[in-house]
Amino acid sequence: MSIGAAWADTPPPSVASTVDESDCVNTPCRTARTIVIPPSADSMMQFSVGRSPYLTSESHIVIQPGENLVFRFSTDGDQPGQPKFIRAEALSQTPVPDLSDTNFDKMDKTDPNTCATAVEIANVKANGPAKERLKNQPPGTLILTYRSIPGAV
Repeated sequence: MSIGAAWADTPPPSVASTVDESDCVNTPCRTARTIVIPPSADSMMQFSVGRSPYLTSESHIVIQPGENLVFRFSTDGDQPGQPKFIRAEALSQTPVPDLSDTNFDKMDKTDPNTCATAVEIANVKANGPAKERLKNQPPGTLILTYRSIPGAV
């Protein structure tokens, strides 16, 4: 997989020509996209990522910022077996932070990073509890989420 980095005012380089499409013939792949990571409240980084599989040929899970992925592991005695990609889920997005939660009482509510943290916590809660989302899934099912909070990169 090729990754190019750029600041927000520079267009990300195209990597479509460097992706080996044969990797996606027999395995589920994500589409090419631009990933935006906010290193602070007033800036961001962008990465162009080509089409790529969710699992490597060695069965390593590949998760990118902003993804919410569901995998199932085969049972192999007491150890988890090989992962199988099940689906990508849409992440809920909450644009307005709720700073009324008592968890934020000791934080500077005028700090943009506090607001960004509140938004991400609300986003996680909006997707619903894992117990509820997994109740009809067989044992060995796992949800992986990769979120970025400004200032935490």
